[in-house]
Formats: sequence, C-alpha cells, structure tokens
Amino acid sequence: MVKKPKVVGELLFQGKDSGEQFQFYFRQHWIRLLWPLLKTGTWNLLLLFIGYEMFTTGAITDTTARHALALILAFFFLLSQWEFISRFYRYFLYVTIVTDKKVHRIKKTLLAIDMHESVDLWLLQDIIKSQRGIVQNMMGFGSLILEGQNQPLLRIHFTPRIADNYTKLMHLRERARSTLGA
Repeated sequence: MVKKPKVVGELLFQGKDSGEQFQFYFRQHWIRLLWPLLKTGTWNLLLLFIGYEMFTTGAITDTTARHALALILAFFFLLSQWEFISRFYRYFLYVTIVTDKKVHRIKKTLLAIDMHESVDLWLLQDIIKSQRGIVQNMMGFGSLILEGQNQPLLRIHFTPRIADNYTKLMHLRERARSTLGA
C-alpha cells in the first residue's frame, strides 16, 4: 500500500489545479438547518405525546393493537430522524472553496449527486452581495452573486459572514486581475 505524502498548509480537493493556492472555505449558514431541526423536534414531541396518551391511560388494552401502534410510532420516529440526518449531510457536504485563482462550489450527497462548479476570479465582472430582510442582516448571512459579462456565473446562497467573505473575494479578484495583467 502506497502512502500519499502529507502536504502541510495545502488543502487537496476535487477540481483543484496544481497552481492554485487555497485561501479560505465556507459552508452555508447554520440557519439553513433551523427548519429541519424544528420540524424533527415537533414530530418527536407529537409522537411522544401520542405514545404517552395511548399507553399510560389504558386507551388501548389489546396487546396486538399496542404492538402495532408502537411499531407505527417507531416508524414515524425513524422517518423524522432520517429526514433530519439527510438534511444535515446535505448541509455538511455543500462547500464553497476559494483559492487565489478560482471559486469552487462543490455539492455532494452520499451516493447520487456530485456537482462541481468553478469560476475564474479574473473573469468576474462584479460580485453582488445581497441581504434580504432583517433576519439576514441581524444574522450576517445572505447571497453572493458572481457575475461575468452581464450574466450570473455562480450564485452562492446562505453565505455566512457575508461582509467578510465579500471583502475577501473582492480583494482576491483584484489580485487575480493584477497578476494576470503583469
């Protein structure tokens, strides 16, 4: 078995060119998981209430009916957990990586989808920062729209720390343009 050499200070990822240097990365804002978490919690409380009412009050005395109800409640509990875990993995496997030359947006799922979009920084005509509503402004997230030749090349929604990431991207774009012209 051949071991790959460990490179210190460099991040290897799918689609990376040999001349690129990693700058920073980010995932979507954690608020993206708030709705699935609330939904799962609500389902769990509802299932707990139904189970408590049915089994402790003696509403169902037949053993077979009690077992069937327990199986149905367990099925819905597992279904709600599965939905949350799948949303969590989708959140975790959606990453945006910025190098000194490109912006890479990588979306993966465990089995089915593997999507990688890259945009050269020197091609960007404009970077638009969009925050809609009071929640996005208070929580510090929004959308980044990377435009080139009057068309959006890449949209990155739920960008955390949008002001910092916007400033870093603008700086890297100007640096990429200046090194291209030199």
